[in-house]
Amino acid sequence: MVKAKDFRKVGRRIKVPFLLPMDKEIGFLLCEEVLRVVPGKRVALKGKWKDRKVFVKLFYKKFAVRRHVKCELSGYKAICKVGLPTPKLLHVCQKSVGGLGIIVFEYLTDAEALVDIIHDPLRGTDAIDLTYECVSIIARLHENGILHLDPHLGNFLLRGDRVIITDYSSIALGSISSTTAFKNLGYYLAQLPWEDEDNIKKLISYYLKERGISITGLEKDYILKFTKRYQDRILTRYKKKLFRESSHIGCNKTFWEVAYYNRDFFHEEDHVSKLIKDTLNHKERVIIKNGRTSTVFIVQLSGQRLVVKRYNIKNRWHGLRKAFMRSRAHKSWENSHLLRKLGIPTPIPVAMIEDRIGMFRRTSYFIYKYVDGIEAHTFFKKNKYDDCKGIAQDLVELLGRLYRNRILHGDTKASNFIITDHGIYVVDLDAMKVRTNRVIFHFKKRKEISRFFKNWKTDDSLHQLIKKLATENLLHESKKEE
Repeated sequence: MVKAKDFRKVGRRIKVPFLLPMDKEIGFLLCEEVLRVVPGKRVALKGKWKDRKVFVKLFYKKFAVRRHVKCELSGYKAICKVGLPTPKLLHVCQKSVGGLGIIVFEYLTDAEALVDIIHDPLRGTDAIDLTYECVSIIARLHENGILHLDPHLGNFLLRGDRVIITDYSSIALGSISSTTAFKNLGYYLAQLPWEDEDNIKKLISYYLKERGISITGLEKDYILKFTKRYQDRILTRYKKKLFRESSHIGCNKTFWEVAYYNRDFFHEEDHVSKLIKDTLNHKERVIIKNGRTSTVFIVQLSGQRLVVKRYNIKNRWHGLRKAFMRSRAHKSWENSHLLRKLGIPTPIPVAMIEDRIGMFRRTSYFIYKYVDGIEAHTFFKKNKYDDCKGIAQDLVELLGRLYRNRILHGDTKASNFIITDHGIYVVDLDAMKVRTNRVIFHFKKRKEISRFFKNWKTDDSLHQLIKKLATENLLHESKKEE
């Protein structure tokens, strides 16, 4: 018998597969994959029932099971009433014999999460169209007195040419004031990986038009203010989430080490740091850099090529100083997630490990997925000037995206930009910083751009091209802001 108290005890470590007993006439439901867990409250699973794939929500918070099931159903019915597409509701059990609340939906096998589409560099036009479709849905909900309290990108699915909204427990009903509606829209817009204010303003105009509200600068600025406020809050909350257990990130902590890892690459039972360190001693490892401060390896792990960057301790005094500071692996882990959150291409972070003695840090490791590409300086050496123009433009545009988000890379040498078939990836992020002070940011930015120019001094024509592009697109923007 599967009981609610069992789920409350295990937290996130729910073992699958397992059989979930339903009503006597219905039989059992096979739960195969955990999709999302809110410890102590609910879990979303993928499973099989009556030879069909299903999406299952189990509620198990003490004294709140019936209330949570009713809340989910109320939101589902409200969405259906408006006429928006939803997955088919197959079964509801407000409280099973084991104390679980159970809701079973049809599993949409051909649906894609909007968050995956928007962060895919190859789906640019599709992503823009879909954001307008989502804004249209939000406007429609607001017009009908419905508020989705958590309209993040993961709660929108694309099936065919239709957008489906999910997470019905976050639906609130009742009269909605303009301020509340504008804040709700601002929360959605804050999660889009677009640093360009013009794109956000177009979406705001589209929302106001959909609701029949006169489009004035006042309304636009009002919603834009909420959007910027939520952007700061979301990034702050997101950075904290990187250093605790969640649906996507696992954590192993002992007296001797701390490890954070991407759950997509490791199983719950894997001892991540042991796996990584064992691969470093394997014969098939490839050392691509062996310096005093860091050593970089390429290794094979579970059929995947990974890059392991080990940050070394140079001597006793260096180790003593670093023992009390955030490690470079810690910074790289945080910064790589931050860039991916903003839609800026960087390799997928896989794990971060710190060797410790209690609270004192020692050697640290940052592991990321290998990107098949060529370093920028090598690319420009091997190719003719005419073939380099487009890449030079893309490279300057990538820096522009960093600077529009007030991000300083910290080391803009050419080897830190990888040219691939899918765009330019930025690497080596342990010196990256987000600057909030405008004066300091622009001073540091000019120094960073000067360092960037030094990469191309050996090729005069390329140097002039990049300097021209940077002056027009990077330094000119600085003058406008100042």
